[in-house]
Amino acid sequence: MLLCLGLMTSCFDLDVKPKNMVGDDEAFQTMDGMEAYLAKVYDELPIEDFRYSIHKLFNNQSQYQVASAVTGEAVCRDIVGADTEGDYWDPAYSNIRRANYFLETLPKYADLHDPRDVDHLMGEATFLRAYIYFALVKRYGGIPYLDKVLDYLAKVSMPETYLYRDSEEVVWERISEDLAIAYINTYETSPARGH
Repeated sequence: MLLCLGLMTSCFDLDVKPKNMVGDDEAFQTMDGMEAYLAKVYDELPIEDFRYSIHKLFNNQSQYQVASAVTGEAVCRDIVGADTEGDYWDPAYSNIRRANYFLETLPKYADLHDPRDVDHLMGEATFLRAYIYFALVKRYGGIPYLDKVLDYLAKVSMPETYLYRDSEEVVWERISEDLAIAYINTYETSPARGH
């Protein structure tokens, strides 16, 4: 009986790809997959549309932690004050990483798509990165400008993770370069509604 039990358990391969996770192959082989990837970047954009609510301003920041509540711009019958000013640093760099990952990964799958569509998506992701940096630099001045993904687990040594602030002028120049790339590469009218 022990021999049979041992033989039955040794036949199972536990190295199975999860069915609830989408990898690069699924995301970057179709236009729908790439648009779905960019949807998360759009979702986390710092859009300040002055639609204040008690629940969030943007990026799920509590209303009590944003500067507009401190200055009184967002004070209403539901919100009478604020404790601290919000911190956009971490959410911004998480979203920049998403844009950079898209920009690094899409060229590997470019031969599966129309070259003009690839150019458009690369331009769109470059614009999104510039938009996020614009929100950062206007809040913090000179900031570290990253145009690549830092892979802490495998490819980057510790000294490479010590990022220093670039001057504000350098960051504005990089934003300008990204916007120029986006302008050249994107379609005049985006095929995706709302982009």
